[in-house]
Amino acid sequence: LKDIKQLTYAKVDIRGVKVNIQVVEKVLPRDEITGPCHLVAARDGIVEDVLVLEGQANVAAGDVVAAGDILISGIVFPQPSPYIVPAPGQEGAQTSMPYTVRARGQVEARVWYEGYGECPLVQEKVIAGREVTKYYLETPWQTITLKDGDTEGFELVKEKHKRRTLNTPVGSFVLHELVITEQVKEVAELSASEAEKIAAEKAGQVLKTKIASSQDIVNTTREVISSPSDPIIRVKLTAEVIEDIAMPEPISGSEHSQP
Repeated sequence: LKDIKQLTYAKVDIRGVKVNIQVVEKVLPRDEITGPCHLVAARDGIVEDVLVLEGQANVAAGDVVAAGDILISGIVFPQPSPYIVPAPGQEGAQTSMPYTVRARGQVEARVWYEGYGECPLVQEKVIAGREVTKYYLETPWQTITLKDGDTEGFELVKEKHKRRTLNTPVGSFVLHELVITEQVKEVAELSASEAEKIAAEKAGQVLKTKIASSQDIVNTTREVISSPSDPIIRVKLTAEVIEDIAMPEPISGSEHSQP
């Protein structure tokens, strides 16, 4: 149960030299498939271990598989028992026909996930500079400036406007407060190592969105994929993971009809 996360219950019954194993699977995505099916590869990888609960294994440890390859077949071709001696004249005859099942099992494979991140060597950021507050009163007859301020030289600004209204028999009086903050561009130059570190952190965040916390990361490699003359440092992180790549796929009608 610890090794196969798809199971909720397992029973082992040993009688003499025979072992009967019964399992109950969890309800997982794609479990709406109730008829005969294969277990196919969800992604490319190198097979590490194969456990067949039902069906016939198509792959073994060390095999390279591509997404969509059949890992555990739902079409079973019975093999003649080595302990049964065929009758005279029946040598090599097929004792039973192939049959279909809902393939069950687990195929652990070594797969790879990639994360990309970049960071420019020259960065611009905007910081708050000088601040000027203006007040003016809007009356039914005219607008009166109560307090003004000098914003000369402000190339980029951010404004915050507040209003307070007083309604009177002769009309509305509105007090305006306008806060103008200068926005100053600041340029910072990073070293290649500093930019690479930031780019790698971004690539790591991308990897986290692709890999589940329960998955075992075997190895992680970092590669700088930008050239020395580029103004941007680009980093690719590759994580090597061991995971179960088997997913169910219904058996098509043409496969059912095969001899």
